[in-house]
Amino acid sequence: MSLKSEFRRGGAMVRIFPWLKTIDKVLSACAPPSRIEENMFVGSDFGGYHKGSRFLVFGYLVCGRGMAPWNSLRTSVRDAFLGDGRRISFKRLNNSYTRDALEPFLQATDALHGKLVCFMVDKRLFPLNKAAKGGPLLASLKGKWSDKGFDDAFMKALLFSAVSAKWLRPNSNVSWVTDQDPFIANENYHDDMLSLSARLCALSSQKPIRQFALVSTEDDLHDRMFEDFVAIPDLAVGMLAELGTSLRDETNWQTLGNLIPHSKELQEKTSTIMDWFWSYSPFLEKTCIVIDKAPEGIRAFRLDRFQ
Repeated sequence: MSLKSEFRRGGAMVRIFPWLKTIDKVLSACAPPSRIEENMFVGSDFGGYHKGSRFLVFGYLVCGRGMAPWNSLRTSVRDAFLGDGRRISFKRLNNSYTRDALEPFLQATDALHGKLVCFMVDKRLFPLNKAAKGGPLLASLKGKWSDKGFDDAFMKALLFSAVSAKWLRPNSNVSWVTDQDPFIANENYHDDMLSLSARLCALSSQKPIRQFALVSTEDDLHDRMFEDFVAIPDLAVGMLAELGTSLRDETNWQTLGNLIPHSKELQEKTSTIMDWFWSYSPFLEKTCIVIDKAPEGIRAFRLDRFQ
């Protein structure tokens, strides 16, 4: 049976991943991004793969038209602090140039009309079963995927589709821009993910897509616009990954406010990004959704604030 037939018979993905309903409810509570008409741009980054982290973190920045004001501001930040063309990312905040640029760079994001949605996914949800990965779809893959590698890539595509499909307009052009990630490391991997992501997005939204593109920052122009666009979810993902690592195994999310590590345990850059992530922005709404494994089963909920 095809993946499409499964969806038409009642939504196979929702049956396998019931927490997708919660994600839909959380995103429904967000105001639709303005200026998303015929074109949707999604930037992504991922983290939490280091040993000791309890969560994988997936970040997606969704925008449409109206990036010109942000582009002007981020260019000014580059001219003032990053004139040598260096990248800004969570891992690269280890020198005075990028550290000085961090707050102005974050402030510039207030000019973006869009949504930044991050997911903290409990690692105990892996490995995924074959039914969860589309069953017959596995036979059509070009790449030589390991089980672990495809689990990770499938989750990236699934969460991408959950976010983008929510605000997709019919007959839109969708461009997914991601870092130079292993899940598109070669042509076969790229083609597999392009096909899978486009199908999941169209099926989740039940809307036709005119054109779908999956590109990496390797295709960036000389002005580093792609890299700076992807740097926004990168910074949020790095912050959330560190917070997830800091949480003790016995942490109960209902009493998280009593167990959050003292600020001195967090790096200064993490505290700065945390304040930005949970601050109000007139145009860029930022949301974190936790998907974890509790004694009563898998659950998903919006994380409103670490405090």
